[in-house]
Amino acid sequence: MRHPVVVQGRILTSAGLRQTRFAHDPETGRITAVGDHLVGDTVEDHGGLVVVPGAIDIHVHFRDPGHPHKEDFASGTLSAAYGGVTTVFDMPNTDPATTSLEAYEAKRRDVATKAHVDWGLYGGITAPGERLRRLAAVVPSFKVYLGESTGCVTLEEIGMLPEVFADLREAGFRGLFAVHAEDRHTMAAAALRHHDTPGLPGHDARRPVEAETAAFDALHEALVADEAAHGARPFRVHIAHTSTADLLQRLTGEASDVTFGVTPHHMFLDHSLPLGARGRVNPPLRAPRHADALLDAFLSDRVPVLESDHAPHTVAEKEKEVLDAPSGLPGVETMVPLMMARVARGTLPLATLVAAASTRPAGLMGLNKGRIAPGLDADYAVYDLGAVERVDAARLHSKAGWSPFRGMEAVFPRHVVLRGQAVVTDGVAVGRPGLGQEAVAKGVA
Repeated sequence: MRHPVVVQGRILTSAGLRQTRFAHDPETGRITAVGDHLVGDTVEDHGGLVVVPGAIDIHVHFRDPGHPHKEDFASGTLSAAYGGVTTVFDMPNTDPATTSLEAYEAKRRDVATKAHVDWGLYGGITAPGERLRRLAAVVPSFKVYLGESTGCVTLEEIGMLPEVFADLREAGFRGLFAVHAEDRHTMAAAALRHHDTPGLPGHDARRPVEAETAAFDALHEALVADEAAHGARPFRVHIAHTSTADLLQRLTGEASDVTFGVTPHHMFLDHSLPLGARGRVNPPLRAPRHADALLDAFLSDRVPVLESDHAPHTVAEKEKEVLDAPSGLPGVETMVPLMMARVARGTLPLATLVAAASTRPAGLMGLNKGRIAPGLDADYAVYDLGAVERVDAARLHSKAGWSPFRGMEAVFPRHVVLRGQAVVTDGVAVGRPGLGQEAVAKGVA
């Protein structure tokens, strides 16, 4: 049997990384076969280069609508493509925030014409009620903030969680419930004590480790009570951007059945570095021991999901004092390349990276993606592990124009393919805005 397109290289499949082939159909955008002897009308021969599934970043802030001068959906998804990310999920704290069905649908219509890669949107939750139930009947994922952060899309009171869970059940929500776990009351008390503490250590002190663990404890208590009253929950719970060794220990313990994500900045950066406001982010960069613990957990396959929390601001904003600057930093384009450099250096198994960047995120979002296997979307990226380079902000594609990872080792993809269509070839974008489609969970029309 001849296939329209056959891809050859060192391919990571369920059988491991080995020299083999897979076929895909550009008409359907799906992988049709995997095998050593496939014959194709066109053969992409990548020789000894590594071919892996496209990454799925479930945590980006593209600032569109509201602040497109910082990032818009076209520039953000282009930056993602250059980093080997073929699907993104954008957070709700835009302007307007996607906390109503009307705002969600307006954003959905707008971004559909801009995306270079596949995409999905989060709904936001500020309170239980009819507005939430209407939104929950449509959205694939929610983000709830348990403490103030950028964009003011915060749950009014953490005590509302039981009512929120009841509304989600009533609406039939079966998607992802992502949580920004910082407790507002703990942070308010810490801010009084450390209101004038300078620099990144001051930002850390005002949003302390205890705020993260307190938020998780309150969430866990509400989840346990909900399940005791109503049975197994129909939706999945995910703790975003875990930043502390303390929360890591709880999340990897037997008592926790939620998933969690870790960002490169919480693994590679800490509050002792001379980053100034460019290192201000929520949750904060912590003391080195926390970064070390998170990186060690990732390298040993104890972190379910890699996420970027890409949240750009302008250079001018980040030249302010830490106390006065906005929180957030760019990272969607460097997320996988930073980790791929660890693969190249032999300290991170490729399968561990792909599981956290592709396979598990696909499972969380219910997508036909995340693996090189028949029937799944032909999303893949090709890497030369011998091409380790240093991150140079001038060569990145976000509107931010800077990177906190400047000078760090990275391996960027040579080629990136989305549903069988090239989006990056020989390191140059060849796709177009609008090529990306809405990423819909399996079984959802």
